[in-house]
Amino acid sequence: MKVFFYLVIFCLSLQACTQNTDSKTDAKSTASCQNCGMDWAKYPKSAASLETQAGKQLNFCSNRCMFTVVLSSKPSFKIKKSQVVDYFTQQKIDAQTAFYVIGSDQMGSMGHDFIAHKSKQAAQDFEAEHQGKKIVSFQEVTLELVQQVSTGKMNQ
Repeated sequence: MKVFFYLVIFCLSLQACTQNTDSKTDAKSTASCQNCGMDWAKYPKSAASLETQAGKQLNFCSNRCMFTVVLSSKPSFKIKKSQVVDYFTQQKIDAQTAFYVIGSDQMGSMGHDFIAHKSKQAAQDFEAEHQGKKIVSFQEVTLELVQQVSTGKMNQ
């Protein structure tokens, strides 16, 4: 009888350990940057997001993290919708039509970053005011450029 009792306890504890915990995992993964793991919600001024054609939501703590994933994963997913935060208005804007200033004195959540602007004029004003080095479009960003921004080479 004692053996049977221990066998039942063992089976119940085994079942408890294998319970589905996807909801906890999903909640954590949506709160974490898809590139570096930082809590993107703590950085609303530099947060970015993508929605894939398959409907998956990807969140990022910075535009640089977004570009890193997009350029590293290009063949594996297609972008349906992308959003970044405009530096001046703090409003979400389309990432693919935004203008990004690199090499400026302003930092994102991960350090040197691509500072987003809705209009080219706003990007030019920011570039002049914050010693920016270059304005680029979404389509002009390469993985090599991301690495240069990341290491601060654009600020030299």
